Amino acid sequence: MSEQEAPAGLPVFESIRRQLSEMSAAERKVARTLLGGPAATGLASSTKLARLAQVSGPTVIRFVNHLGYATYADFQDAVKGEVVARVTTPVELYPEAPSAGGGALDDFSATLGSAISDTLNRLSPEDLAAAGELLADPRRKVLVFGGWFSSSLARHLAAMLQELRPGVEFIDEARTQRVAALCDADKRTIAVAFDFRRYEAETEKLGRALVDQGAKLVLFTDPWLSPLADVASAVLPASVGTPRPFESYVSSMAVVEALTARVVDLTSAASRARFERYGSFVDTLVPHWEYRRGIDTAEPGSGAPS
Repeated sequence: MSEQEAPAGLPVFESIRRQLSEMSAAERKVARTLLGGPAATGLASSTKLARLAQVSGPTVIRFVNHLGYATYADFQDAVKGEVVARVTTPVELYPEAPSAGGGALDDFSATLGSAISDTLNRLSPEDLAAAGELLADPRRKVLVFGGWFSSSLARHLAAMLQELRPGVEFIDEARTQRVAALCDADKRTIAVAFDFRRYEAETEKLGRALVDQGAKLVLFTDPWLSPLADVASAVLPASVGTPRPFESYVSSMAVVEALTARVVDLTSAASRARFERYGSFVDTLVPHWEYRRGIDTAEPGSGAPS
């Protein structure tokens, strides 16, 4: 390694993204080629990477030196594991899943707790602040979408934001809805995408198309970064690995909660007024809430249903 050590604890792709503003224009071309290209781009020779990025060979070497690697070989050694992790499938992970033992629940709790802690400790305060500022602006409309499993996270975030501010829409997988959302997008639009490894082409297509229309993109992803990271205004990565073949979105949910709390802090009085107004309509349109309230306020022995 060089005198400037590579950032400890940060995945290589996340380190690249965070240092974009410190790089020369030519070095940023290399960075964006790696962030937005196929997973294996980082395993290409320095000559091929230079050709893909349309820069000189020495620029690629300066790029890896900027990251803290003495040689291109050092950089490739660091990036290899992340490239493999990016493309590993659940089927490939399945044989590695240990069988449940007597302490399985405690072990699982420790794993998830560690994942949440690592995620929040590594989260960029600048990215969280940028995402919060974008979502707190009532002049902007917000479109939230995800993939096969991550749509559940997207729906949850959209539901919470709808209670805090106007102009929030969850975009499902229906192509008609996605086309309509794209048609209406402009520079006042904030797109929030959830995209995790085995990154989904449909999510990337919509995200890039919205950015092309002028939208700002907030990206929830994993430590290896969705290809959308190269066009995002804020990137919020979270740990997803568990001892089982299924990815865990627990850490991403923690980031969702942290971002929502940030929006509440930034909007304060306005979001409280919206929250109260929202609650009044819930009382009007959801009868079981009033029914439950009647139980809570009933006098003992009054005959209220139980």
